[in-house]
Amino acid sequence: MDPPKRPSTLRSSKNAAKRKSQFDESEASLAPNQRLRQRTGWDVAVQRDKAQRTMDKYLMVMDWFHDFSSSYLELPDGDSNKYFRAHGPTPSIETVRQFLAWIARTHRKTKGTTVSIRLSTLGGYLDTLWGAVKYFNAPFPPHETDQHRVWLVDFLAPQENLNLVPELKPVAYPRDVTFLLQNLFRPDVLMAFPTMHQVLQFALILNLSIDLMGRIGELVLVGARDADDNVAKSHWIKHLLIWRRVEFWLYLQDDGSLDIVVLLTVTGMKGQKKTPGEFKTIPLRALSPELAFEDSCRLLLYLAIIEGHIEIDGVDGLASMQNLQTSSAGRKLEIKEASLDLPVFQQCTLTGETTPRPMAYHAFWALLVRLSRASGIVDFNITSRCMRRGIAYHLNRSTDVDTRKQLMGHRQNSRIFSKYQAQTAQVDAQAILRGLPMTDVTKYSSILKGRIPDVPLQISAAGIERVASDRAVVAAQARQSKALESLLRVFKNVAEAREAASPLYDVYAAAQQAKHNLRNSMNRLQYAQEVKDHAQKHMYASRPAISRDDQANIAERSATEQALATITWTSSYEADTEALRAYQSDLTHEPISTASVECIDPQLLESQDTSTSDEQQIDPVDLSERGARQSPISALEDDRVEVRQHNILNPRDMIATCPRPTIATDIFNVIIDGDLSHDDVDQILLPFFKVKHSLTRYPTHLMPVPGTTNCRFCGLPWESWEILNPDLQYASRFTHIKNCSFKALELVVRAEIDDAQQAQFEKLPPCPWIRGKNPKGPCQVECASANELSEHLFTHRHCSTSKCRIGGECGQKLTSDSVYQAHAWMCHRVAVGDPTNAIIQWCDWCEDWLALPINSDEEEQHFSTHIDQASKTVRDYGYRGCSDGSRTLVPEKCIFCFHSTTISSKERLFCPLSFENQQNHLWSHTSQKKIDGVDGTSKTYCPASKLSGTDHVLCLHDEEMGSSDLRRHLQHVHGIICPGDSYESPFERLKKKREAKTTPSSTATPEDENASSSGVVGRELATAMLSNKSVNIKGGKRRAAAIIARSKNAEK
Repeated sequence: MDPPKRPSTLRSSKNAAKRKSQFDESEASLAPNQRLRQRTGWDVAVQRDKAQRTMDKYLMVMDWFHDFSSSYLELPDGDSNKYFRAHGPTPSIETVRQFLAWIARTHRKTKGTTVSIRLSTLGGYLDTLWGAVKYFNAPFPPHETDQHRVWLVDFLAPQENLNLVPELKPVAYPRDVTFLLQNLFRPDVLMAFPTMHQVLQFALILNLSIDLMGRIGELVLVGARDADDNVAKSHWIKHLLIWRRVEFWLYLQDDGSLDIVVLLTVTGMKGQKKTPGEFKTIPLRALSPELAFEDSCRLLLYLAIIEGHIEIDGVDGLASMQNLQTSSAGRKLEIKEASLDLPVFQQCTLTGETTPRPMAYHAFWALLVRLSRASGIVDFNITSRCMRRGIAYHLNRSTDVDTRKQLMGHRQNSRIFSKYQAQTAQVDAQAILRGLPMTDVTKYSSILKGRIPDVPLQISAAGIERVASDRAVVAAQARQSKALESLLRVFKNVAEAREAASPLYDVYAAAQQAKHNLRNSMNRLQYAQEVKDHAQKHMYASRPAISRDDQANIAERSATEQALATITWTSSYEADTEALRAYQSDLTHEPISTASVECIDPQLLESQDTSTSDEQQIDPVDLSERGARQSPISALEDDRVEVRQHNILNPRDMIATCPRPTIATDIFNVIIDGDLSHDDVDQILLPFFKVKHSLTRYPTHLMPVPGTTNCRFCGLPWESWEILNPDLQYASRFTHIKNCSFKALELVVRAEIDDAQQAQFEKLPPCPWIRGKNPKGPCQVECASANELSEHLFTHRHCSTSKCRIGGECGQKLTSDSVYQAHAWMCHRVAVGDPTNAIIQWCDWCEDWLALPINSDEEEQHFSTHIDQASKTVRDYGYRGCSDGSRTLVPEKCIFCFHSTTISSKERLFCPLSFENQQNHLWSHTSQKKIDGVDGTSKTYCPASKLSGTDHVLCLHDEEMGSSDLRRHLQHVHGIICPGDSYESPFERLKKKREAKTTPSSTATPEDENASSSGVVGRELATAMLSNKSVNIKGGKRRAAAIIARSKNAEK
């Protein structure tokens, strides 16, 4: 039967020509292979788009299965690929079980300790294997899945002694996230952020993890996708939060106030939903000012303002929105067209600039781990799943099931909520069953349960030195030094060897990398041990004090427990730290046991007995010859290490551990006090989050203007500064700011001097200087102005007997022009020359210019306050100093001057900066003439020991030593390299050079040698050559000795 004829009155027949023309136009715009008639393969099944994290797990287990097949089953390479191809076979039951046993036996060692894999983890790997086979091939038979699970529990778990302890399921409630935000603004946490823009991003991610009730994959890029790839870009545009899905709305309230709301649409939810009707939109209102750090609306607006995404000019915070015209129906703030497809959380450079790529999860994870330690959480790391559990608890109590599933992004038929329930009951069942008032029991399942206060965020200075003194590290350092010495015998430096592609460079690079890997591994182990010890110390904090008389009853305890039991811990962390240091003094330099580093390359753990003598004796590299001075290796002898009461760190480790104060904590405390308005909070936080450098890069009072790179003194940006070396930009910038701060203080001091100088000029006679002779009496030179009198007084210093004679017999010794200028100003209020340089001094401890005249009481009083601070830095870091660019973080100290009590405080803290000046300075303390005396029998004590008379004892060596023994003691115990007896100071070299010019030439010509070889004249000339130490002609002394020998033979 023929189909019925189409009625001509249908609308579709009338528009047939229109649809045909539209189709032809669309076909013409496409490439030939994309047109409908040329396309093939319509019957190919479309694979479900898996999340990148799931695909990464599939690939990981597939790699393991390939390794298992090639190493254990000894199958040809690629033979296991058949299980992951379409229409291929599935692994047999025996193969799967062998694979699970292989995983259990290859995943035992974790962080140097032998730990069996968890049963739940092994079950997860089995699920991943099933998922990979199902995704790429075909699903397993249903009956096999149950058999494998029963076999895991009943057979493999007892045979392989699998870990059956359930995994912790800590819960992060919203109040716990508030506590995390408080610790985010600690100085030691902010050190990990190169700019404050990243602090804003991190705080906003933490808040949105709670407010959006979603997953971290909805905010940052999870997985190994390359954001430059087009496929990856289409992925994060569909699933991540972009500015197109952020809407700022303003609503006018009945009382005339403005309600600010941001609407966030989330698309990347569970199951990777593609239907826009299933997306969720969350409204977030602006909170009160004291909750600014928990206000996602405010922080998101700050982020849009700083990155320039807001279309309306003049919007610089919540307070500025009050002036915008709106109504009760609302007004929308437009986002710029160019910003719509940009991710909300973009990658940041070290200078604070953003790139059009999303932030990677690993960057957020590293910061979250640091924040976990700062919050006192040591047993686990905070994850986004911890926060999801807290969200699920509150939503389950406050909403219905369907609303909870919609807000959390679950499907309507999903039963996954049970996975989010805490292991510890979250309701007071005891009170419910007995009809008692219920109490909040969620704190017993919180991530903050058992929180340890003041957990160290990095390895301590003592821990770094303990690792450096370990035998394995010493042996690795010896190999590197030996390779470097071999390289420098052939090449001028390492760079030249690298450019020449020499095998010597390959040997040196391999030794350097091996030492680097070993130190990093041992540093991680040492840090984990320090965190464990810190947690153990906190557990003992609640124990009552035990007197020393009761120690006989606890003889079986370990030495650490006995020491802990004798200490009464106070509520002050500073006091606890001092008490902890008291009992740790004997254990400070105990090396790490090699048993705890069994996971490290055994070739690097050779014992001292099997090493060669060259490896045991390591000579430091001279800075004057090789351009860099290496820190001396700590001595392996226990008796030398025990006498030292301080650490020895290299500058790199000092930079990583030295504290640097910031203003972030003060800002946080001021805002949460609740006394500020929206406008006040905007004026504080917006400049703070605009800072384009780390808060620890510059001192607080020298930082550039917030929100810019402008110098706070001259106003010029970084780009206009004269940066001589692009590799040292931060050093040049700090030098610039330091010089500008000096000029600012110089203007204030000079104005005060000018006013006082003019007042004194009107009162004083023409010249107040009293001559001592030629002729004796008042100078009485009349000057036309105060400046002329100042210049005239400066000339008296050169014609005097180095004593002040202003106004009479003052008698103050004037050892230098600066001392003269400072003394005249302080004692007589008279300006001599330009005294600003003699009045203004830079203090490395305050990191600021101060008006402290030289040799004044104010100078002594100020620097004396830093003596105890300097002693603490010596205990923590040693006598060496370190600098970050041009900024001195730890000032260097001379061990002799610092421990001397007969000199001024400034001299005690002073040490020359250059290597040659340091050697000359140390030689003045350790020379044979200085220590041994004229007769060579005098001895002295270590300057840091108690017998030397110091007020800060840092050495327990109490024996007298000569000059050579003292230098050896300083090098091996305190890490200080002193010049030997053959060292000549620059003054002596200059003196001998002048003597050589005034004495007759000591070189002998061949005629002189022939004429004097058989006579007394030749012997006298040769003896004069030998006695004259200024002879610097190569072989001159050797020829003179030959002349004497030939003359003696001739006489015989």
